Parts: sequence; C-alpha cells; structure tokens
Amino acid sequence: MESTTGIQTQTTLRLIYLWAFAEAGLGGLLHLYHIPLTGLIVGGFSIIINVFLAKYSANNYKVLLQATLLVLSVKFMMSSQTPLGGYIAVAFQGLLAAFIFPVFKVNRLSIIIYSIIVMLESSLQKFIMVAVIFGKDFFETILSIISETFRIEKSSIDDVLMSFFLLYIGLYVVWAIGIGLWTRQLLSSVSGIKIHKDLIRKTIDSIEDKKTIQSTRKKRRYLLIFSVFCFLILIVLYITKRAELWQFLRLILVIAFFYILNKFVIKKQISRYTKKNNSVIADIIYSLPGLTLYSKVAWKLASDHSGIKRIKEFVTYVIWLTIFYEKDQNRKILILNGDIQTGKSSALMNWIKNKNAGGIITPTVNGKKQLYNILTNEYQPYELDSAAENSLVVGNYFLDQSAFIETKKIVTDSIKQKKEWIIIDEIGKLELDGKGNHETVQYLLDNFNENLLLVVRTSLVDKVIGKYELENFTIISNEELINQNQNE
Repeated sequence: MESTTGIQTQTTLRLIYLWAFAEAGLGGLLHLYHIPLTGLIVGGFSIIINVFLAKYSANNYKVLLQATLLVLSVKFMMSSQTPLGGYIAVAFQGLLAAFIFPVFKVNRLSIIIYSIIVMLESSLQKFIMVAVIFGKDFFETILSIISETFRIEKSSIDDVLMSFFLLYIGLYVVWAIGIGLWTRQLLSSVSGIKIHKDLIRKTIDSIEDKKTIQSTRKKRRYLLIFSVFCFLILIVLYITKRAELWQFLRLILVIAFFYILNKFVIKKQISRYTKKNNSVIADIIYSLPGLTLYSKVAWKLASDHSGIKRIKEFVTYVIWLTIFYEKDQNRKILILNGDIQTGKSSALMNWIKNKNAGGIITPTVNGKKQLYNILTNEYQPYELDSAAENSLVVGNYFLDQSAFIETKKIVTDSIKQKKEWIIIDEIGKLELDGKGNHETVQYLLDNFNENLLLVVRTSLVDKVIGKYELENFTIISNEELINQNQNE
C-alpha cells in the first residue's frame, strides 16, 4: 500500500479515481443520458485527466505510471472480459503522459501534442489491429467483394474510401486540438469556480435513485461473434476460390497469438498487480458510486446550457467536484476512544436513544460480541466460538465475515433513510490493514455528508486518523459522551 500511494497527494488520488471512473462507468452514463459522440468524449476526458494528473503531481512520471497501472487494474476488476484494445488504449495514454510531460512540462504545445497522438491512436487502433490480424490482403479482398457486388471500378472505390478515411482522421485531429486548447484553459480556471454548498446539497437531494439498467454487453458480444463468424465464412469462400487458404491459416495463428497474449500475459500481469495493491484498488472501486453521483450533479448544474456547451460545463463541474469540493464542510466527526472492555458500546446504546442514528454497534451479549443494527433494533452473531469456514481470526477472536457484508448493507440503508448520525463500532487493526469494515468506512468518509461517530480504541487513534486523513474531528471519552447526552 505504501509503495503505491506514498508519493501521491490526495488530489492526485482523486484524479486517479476519476480516470478509473471514466474508463469503468462514464461511457455507460453518457449512453444513459443519450449524449452524442460518446467515444470522443470519453477519450477526451481521459486526456484531460492525464494532463491534470501531470500538473498536480509536478510532472512526476512515477505517479503517472502508478495511475496507469491502477486504472488498468480497476478496468480488469470491473470487466475482466475487456478486449485487448481497451487495455492498450489506457496503457498508451498513461505511458505517453509519463514520457511527454516530465520532459516538456505541462504547457499549451505539450498538451496539444499529447491530445493529437492519443486521439490518433484511438482512431487508428482498430485499423492497425485489423491489418495485423488479417494482413493487407484483407483490404484487397473487401475491395474485390464490393467491386464485384456493385460493379464498380476498384480505383473509384479507393478514392471514396480514402476520402472517408481522411475525413475520419481529420475529425479526430480537430477534436484533439480543441480538447488540448480547452484543457489548457481549464487548468487555470477550474480552481476559481465558486458554487454555494447549499446548491450542491439541494442538487444531490433532488437526484432520484435510478433503477439499474441491465447490461446488454453479453447479447452484443454474442451478436458480434456471430457476425464475425459469418464474415469469416464469406472471406473463406472467396479466397478458396483463388486457392489462398494459407491466408486463412495465417489469420487463425494471429488470432491465437493475440488471444494468448491478452489472456496469459497482459491480464495475468494485471491480475498480479491487482492482488499486490488490492486495498487501494478496492478504495477506487468503492469510490465509483460517489463519482457517479458527482457526474449526475454536474449534469444538472450544467442544465442551463445545451449541446457542446453543456458537455464542457459538465466536465468542468465533474473535475471541480472531484478535486475541490469538500463534502464534510459542516459534518461532525466524533471519535469515541477508550481501551478494551471500558463500556464504549454500552455508552453508545444509551446515546442513540435521543438521536436520529443509523449504523452498527457491537455490544457484548452473554460473553460474545454481537452486531446490533440500529435501524431495525436487531442482533446477529459477530464473534464466533471457534474457527469456521466463514470466520476471520483476529488475535484470540473469531469473527463472522458475513457481519462485514451486513454492515455495508446497514450503512447503505442508513444513508437512504437520511440519518443524521451514522455509527461504526469499531475501527481497529483489521480496518488499518484494509480489511473488515475498511471499505465501508472509506465510503462514508468520501460520500456521506452528515455526522459520523467512529469508535476507536485509544492505542489506535493516531493510526486511524492518519490512514483515513481525518480532519475537523473531536475525540471524546465515554464520560463526555454520557454527559453530552444528559445535557441535550
């Protein structure tokens, strides 16, 4: 964990989260809102994020390379069936940024050069892959099929296709130059944006929960495979007529090579990196719902505009919300500290009687820790008598791992019910190691706007504050909690 994030500031980490969100979810969100030119927008968005990463990391190539590896890992975790081209595009963007910006710094020329090269790679990738896989005779075969089918001279087809190709490339280049110029402007202007926190809060509250749209990716994949299969049959029928079966054999070998390269080399290496940095990658994935909310807020804030202007405002607001918006401006964070078996949970059970609270408390009942759901007033096992299949060993204790899943659900329900306080009892060594309720705690700190009460034993308070970068908190004892309750 330290090796991955030690040289990163909070701002660069947030930008990495945003890049991962762009790769893992922004495209689908843009489709949801029926925004045109989604491919160009996602590519342009990735360019903007990499430029900001270079700027806020002081052109540190290590941060840019680490960001690339983390985003590749998130892409792998979120969709392990991503084709080779998806990984190549992300790797190309990151590696190019790690080369250009440390050498030439972040300026107008370097940004435009970077934008053009990235968009050219995006536009040409499929053509290059087709040429590598099928060979140059593939294009000749296509031309011959079109010529014989429609009775058109090959030279005429060449001219038309070349015109379309140049128009296609020109569109990407013009888009890249526009993105580059705008990104340079955005770097200097985004920090000066002023949005009243009450407007953001009201916008968040006004966004209704959307039903999850089931992915049609599998259906599309099967349709694509069927289409490719039919197309290959057509090609085989044509080339066998000319006794060129060796071309077909070459095709099979090249496809097999890329399959092995993707599955057993690239994905295997990404999988290793993912396991090594599992905690920080889990943090990124867990932050995606919050970034989805930010994108919806940004789209609403930009509703006064339309077309390209609205898209520009949308991107600007998303970046501003990610980097500069502090969600905990009015939030209280109480850290209830004390040693083991000093009555912290008992004090909490009394404290919540006068509070609109949600979350969990872990009191001792009949000598064993139980998980108490504040919302439903129900208990479930937390500490087990002995090691079991679904247990986690912590010192001399055996904890039920399903309790951590239940905690996440309870916290989610508490947020939906807009509780004023959410309680987590407790944050300990497991969470410091990125296990237990770590993901739930990180999600609360990143996405929850109301008050938190976190239970931490005295010896771990400083470590918890450091790990979660807590600010504007108050440390209280059992006695202070009880007195506070009596005075209200």
